[in-house]
Amino acid sequence: MSTKNYENIHEQMNKILKDCPKIGEIYKHYKSENGFYRIEGICCLENSGETIEPMIIYRHISKPSPIAWARPLKEWNDLITFQGKTFARYMKIDQEKLN
Repeated sequence: MSTKNYENIHEQMNKILKDCPKIGEIYKHYKSENGFYRIEGICCLENSGETIEPMIIYRHISKPSPIAWARPLKEWNDLITFQGKTFARYMKIDQEKLN
């Protein structure tokens, strides 16, 4: 990867980060009453040096575990139809409501 390509990718990722969940925010999965997740980070998945895919790194907080999960940003932001209703796959939660 040339320096020019790296700079272009870095610029693109900075634009994408404006619409990403922020580290420390809490989200709820649409299918689970207790599916609360904390954003741990954002990473870039490099696919054979051809494409870069932004990924959300998150951890289940209702069932503590050393395992962190990764999901592509485009899937994180998906709208899902479930039981005849449309939801965001993950919905941001006010942290005060969890306490």
